[in-house]
Amino acid sequence: MLSPPLPPIYVLSVKTFTDRISHIQKEMAKHDLKFEFIFEYDIDQISPTDDYQHFSQNSKLSKAAKSITLKHIAAWRKCLEKNHPQILVFEDDVVLDADFPKKVIEILQKIRGIPQKYLIFLGGADTKVPKNFFSNDDYFFKLNMPTAEAYITDLDAVKARLEWLNINKISLPADHATVKIDQDCSIAHYWPKKSLVTQGSVFGLFRTTLDKSRARKSPIINNLIFKWKKFKRRTFPQAYYNFIKIFKQP
Repeated sequence: MLSPPLPPIYVLSVKTFTDRISHIQKEMAKHDLKFEFIFEYDIDQISPTDDYQHFSQNSKLSKAAKSITLKHIAAWRKCLEKNHPQILVFEDDVVLDADFPKKVIEILQKIRGIPQKYLIFLGGADTKVPKNFFSNDDYFFKLNMPTAEAYITDLDAVKARLEWLNINKISLPADHATVKIDQDCSIAHYWPKKSLVTQGSVFGLFRTTLDKSRARKSPIINNLIFKWKKFKRRTFPQAYYNFIKIFKQP
């Protein structure tokens, strides 16, 4: 039996980032996934009108930060224009889990049980989470996303965000701005228990263009830091709580 198709996939990238473009093309090909690049709003394409329309004039955001924010907005607009019930949005440095399509299909089946206007965060492999993230048995855990490298969102959420943008301006980076908008619009964020992607610029595959702290470190150091954080924050705590559950069973 053929698997159901995934929602449309949009990858946010920059025309000159040839290494990242090649990387994401290979990642998608591994899973036979079709996708569309969002090349709109590269730094040199952001007009004064775009800047004034979307960003607070006292914002300290860099041009690169504004560019990635506008690319997320471009993906939302495509969702609305094409009336897609859901979309997947990726930044161009993501590495997909080996069973990515299968796990997304599972998530889409589980989504039917939650209210509309949502964002399902697919990353966060090395992110610190609350203790009850590990002890909770629900499929999804309700928690705001910390970064914006990969997510699923629905048409109702997209409409609400674009309406917010019609009357408000952005002063935060893309991830924090999305959280702020979604809080104002009552759009809930959910995490599956296991991340489906990792971010190449975090573990040293690519040099980051936005995080100054990681940019100062070598790829090897960034990789070691990522692995340690993943073990300390996610792998070990989950193993501990799984162990406790076994001994609490009657």
